[in-house]
Amino acid sequence: MKNWNNTAFRSLVCFLVLFVCLHLHMFRPGNAEADVVTHSGTIGAHTTWTSVDIHRITGTVTVSSGIILTIEPGTIVKFNAGTSLNINGVLDAAGNESEKIVFTSYRDDSIGGDTNGDGFSTGQPGDWGRISFGDSVVDFLTRLEYAVVRYGGSGNSGNVYIAQADFPVRFSDISYGSS
Repeated sequence: MKNWNNTAFRSLVCFLVLFVCLHLHMFRPGNAEADVVTHSGTIGAHTTWTSVDIHRITGTVTVSSGIILTIEPGTIVKFNAGTSLNINGVLDAAGNESEKIVFTSYRDDSIGGDTNGDGFSTGQPGDWGRISFGDSVVDFLTRLEYAVVRYGGSGNSGNVYIAQADFPVRFSDISYGSS
């Protein structure tokens, strides 16, 4: 070690720090290197979507009456064209100020990276359907907090539709819908 010059030693230290940081995903933008988990159909058992993965809705998802879908803070949910999330049970989607839950278009590469592999693209209003809350929603357990909901509303349905339900939608940004 005595004969090492400072430049070589510094280069080695920088390389090791960079390697460790990249290995720990400290420089990872959003969830760009996360696995993409696809969802479609009916959810008939209590389910949690974690922030470790990006969740892509490839066919409309319906949460059955009496069933709880929990979405962790920081989770990204991307919707294919023409798909929706229908809640007939409970949606427990409570992010926080620093880890919002994002519901967006499969084409929105600004969040979670290019998960559909078409090169950089942005979402457009009406890219997907909506998050719809039916009349059998369990109001006192359902919540949508610290969420970002954008680029939905195809067919003039709006990004979020609440039918005969009464639950909090707080600290959320619902934008760029087609209606």
